[in-house]
Amino acid sequence: MGALYPLAMSSPALRTRVFSAAAILLTIALGLAVRRFVGGAIGEHLGNVAWGVMWVFIVYMLTLRARVAAVGAFCIVVAIECFQLTPYPAAWGAASVAARYLLGGAFEVRDLVGSAVGVALAWWLCARGWLGTPSRT
Repeated sequence: MGALYPLAMSSPALRTRVFSAAAILLTIALGLAVRRFVGGAIGEHLGNVAWGVMWVFIVYMLTLRARVAAVGAFCIVVAIECFQLTPYPAAWGAASVAARYLLGGAFEVRDLVGSAVGVALAWWLCARGWLGTPSRT
């Protein structure tokens, strides 16, 4: 089977990382779809939740530890949100759609709340093994 499938996922860590990468892409697609098709305040809040989930999945893919991923992702979220207090994210967001989605435009506490909900949800999923091997937390 290994010869036919060079990326055969023989190790649990590799399998978890591949599932995490797929979950990151799915979360990005879901977040963009929600913002596009739901719109309004609900779409914005659900997009913030998806953004928090995405950061946990990214850190989890690197560390394979749910608690480390949740704490690291929340630190990233807070850092990016605080960075929005400077004029740079708004200026970069005006020049690039990708920068606008990644960095946002203006500081809002609601964004932190939505992202915190997403971080908690993703931590729960990672700790319970939804992305492969259950985390050692």
